[in-house]
Formats: sequence, structure tokens, C-alpha cells
Amino acid sequence: KLVELVSILKEIVVENRRKVIIFTEWTGMTYLVGKVLSELGINFVEFSGKVPTEKRQLLIDEFRENPECMVFLSTDAGGVGLNLQNTDCLINIELPWNPAKLNQRIGRIHRIGQKSSKINIINMISRNSIEEKVYAGIGLKQELFNAVIDGAGEEVDFSHENKNRFVEELRNMFN
Repeated sequence: KLVELVSILKEIVVENRRKVIIFTEWTGMTYLVGKVLSELGINFVEFSGKVPTEKRQLLIDEFRENPECMVFLSTDAGGVGLNLQNTDCLINIELPWNPAKLNQRIGRIHRIGQKSSKINIINMISRNSIEEKVYAGIGLKQELFNAVIDGAGEEVDFSHENKNRFVEELRNMFN
């Protein structure tokens, strides 16, 4: 993923001077991505649960206001309450299990005041890995959510038989 990330960052940030948000699930990965950013000479801020609350706004302001600060690198500690519509590109190094969490990440840039008419979301998913199954699981959960909460479709049949079929689909997905 880091090799592929280098190529993505060279195109989006180095060549096209676009700001990017990178989300990862793991603080260990923020270290590795930060190392890649430093090697490429890309200015960035790192936002995680380890950052004291009183310093968080300074990091947000640095990313928003400094034209040389090109990347907002964050764990999901940066998922709530951030308005970062000064960028139009988000890279998910790993996907969260919860579709609401994924939508929340996207919501950081897809807001009123977004300067771009299009946003780009890059989900880095390794082939033949558990990540493919996580991505499929997110889709199943989103479908279920849409059916129950949004009333998509005419009815939601969560009878014993359909519940068992849903569970069986999950089992098959994870072998």
C-alpha cells in the first residue's frame, strides 16, 4: 500500500498541488505514512487521539490556512466535527467496518462550502485479502441500513428465514 501511496501522492499532491486527507485505522500506519510524506518532501499535519484537545484546532487551522501544508493525516479521531472542505481528495488506507464511519470520513470534505464540484475518494484495498471481505461487508451493512432506516424498498423482511439467509451470506463472505 505504501508503494502505491507514493505513486498516488506524486500525482495528486506533487504534480497537481491538491490537498489530500489520508485516513488510517492505526497509529502505527500514521507513522509509516508520515515517513513516506517526509521522504517525498510533502508538508503535513498528523491528527490522532494522541493529540491533546487544545492542540487539535491548531492542526486543523494549519491544514486549512497554510498553502504549503498539503496532507491531513488522521486516524478516526479526526472523523467527527471536522470541516475540511478546502480539499477534494480523501484516501482511505484501510476501511472501517462500519459504513457510517466511512460516510463520516467522506463527510469531512463533502460539505457545504466545498470549493470543488467533484470529490475523489480512494479506497486502498489489497487483492485477495480480508479487506475485500470487509468492503463487501460494508456494502451488506449499508443495504440493511438503507432498507431499515431509509425505507428503501417496499418492505423489510427480517423474518427468521431471511435473518438466517443474511447471516449465511456473511458466513460465506468470510468462508
